[in-house]
Amino acid sequence: MKKKLLLLIFSTLFGQIQYSGYINTEINFRNNSGDVLDLPYRLSQFNFSYTFAMIDIISKSDIEFRNETKKGLFTLKEFYIGLYPSFGEIRLGKQINSWGLADGNNPTDNLNPYDLNYMFLTGTDRKIASLSLTFDTYVNDHKLGVVLIPNHEPNRSPIKNSDFEIGDNDPPPSIENEDEFQWGLSLQSILYESDIMLTYFNGYDFSPSYAGNYNQFEYRKTQVFGLSTVSFLNDLTFRTELAFFDTKTALDLSTSANYKAQYLQYVFQLEYPAPLDVTFTSQVIGNKLISADGTIMENDHSLSEVSSNTFNMGLGTPYT
Repeated sequence: MKKKLLLLIFSTLFGQIQYSGYINTEINFRNNSGDVLDLPYRLSQFNFSYTFAMIDIISKSDIEFRNETKKGLFTLKEFYIGLYPSFGEIRLGKQINSWGLADGNNPTDNLNPYDLNYMFLTGTDRKIASLSLTFDTYVNDHKLGVVLIPNHEPNRSPIKNSDFEIGDNDPPPSIENEDEFQWGLSLQSILYESDIMLTYFNGYDFSPSYAGNYNQFEYRKTQVFGLSTVSFLNDLTFRTELAFFDTKTALDLSTSANYKAQYLQYVFQLEYPAPLDVTFTSQVIGNKLISADGTIMENDHSLSEVSSNTFNMGLGTPYT
């Protein structure tokens, strides 16, 4: 027993350690006037991972900085444990989970909220990690994934008094259904030499909506059915994402807005390799409101029939 314990301690102490990071400073200017923009940026980042047997411990942290205020904000961006049994992969902790097969803009990827201060970045650099349990398993050429998210988190709004500030940027005075359980399923496979990914997400919007009076906001209950594909024709690569959203108000108040809506978001991407390791990429991004029914709160705080002019999409790619 003592020999086994000593071997375990020895193996743990001498597990594989990896770390990386950077220090970066930047200044942004307005094109038309040359004025310096007051925007946050990531001054430094530090990544650390420890691997022992079939266990990974991974952390990613950064320091956000504003040149205008000269103040930094430390953030533990991700911290989770990964387990790798013979039947798949399990991850538990604060992490960013990604869905979709297009580059940069993914209407099917609704597992983590966006940090709206960093929308000019790409991939997970625009996302906010959430506490979640992720399970992936492989059967032949198929990959099945399950994601459980115990607490809903909204988008992070642009920092107040910065140049990305939206309106008065005041947070909603009251949110009734912010902490709610969410979950998702994914199936990725190969079909006729094309990659295909089917996804389903059951959760809440990342952006708040009026619940029925000025002092009450909510995050709508939304289901998302997604389809992502990658196919090839000679040197051309085609990427497609389609997401169908079925959303409805989640609160029942005395003066509650009460409506439901269905809409589509889509991305079509074409890639072509050129000489000198250059790749040309084009994307078409859009959305379509399919139906909307019920009453919604307008800017003057009156209730009216929901329409394409008053309905806002709370999930999906922010650019749509």
